[in-house]
Amino acid sequence: MVAVVVVAVVFSAGVSYAQEDGPPQVPDNVQKILKNLVGKWSVKSTVDDMILTATMVAKWGPGKQYVIANESFDTPHGKGGNHMLTGWDGLSDDGIVMYRIGIGGSHGIMRGKIVSDTLIEGENETVTRGEKYTDQARFVKLSPDKFVYTSTKTIEGKTVVTWKSEYTRIKKK
Repeated sequence: MVAVVVVAVVFSAGVSYAQEDGPPQVPDNVQKILKNLVGKWSVKSTVDDMILTATMVAKWGPGKQYVIANESFDTPHGKGGNHMLTGWDGLSDDGIVMYRIGIGGSHGIMRGKIVSDTLIEGENETVTRGEKYTDQARFVKLSPDKFVYTSTKTIEGKTVVTWKSEYTRIKKK
């Protein structure tokens, strides 16, 4: 519930500007990344020796201020999914924020910085079954139709878990 309230507050922040000049404009480089996310994607994720497959459908939210995405996973334990909102952080010209609610009752937030046209780096905070994890996250755009997301948790200088997801756009026939 807290995640839903936070999401509502962040993504409706422009409402307070309605009496002035309208909501703040999403910077062009953030808008370009959001636009590229829109579509249908096949996903192959690996964590340790477990492989998950998924389909992600990403659509514009109202006013094209953020993207709403839903991933449907097939796991060894049955079906699952993630629901995500991705948008501008509203703080800088290169800030991206992603909120997730999903598999195993987890929820998280990734705050990232656009390093280049092909790289976003940031910190990912996830809560799963009451335990909080913080790790480093990266989105690497390999082409307009393919990107890779990695999330690496390190404790005392040792990599404990790396989650890697490869996204490939499903083209309309």
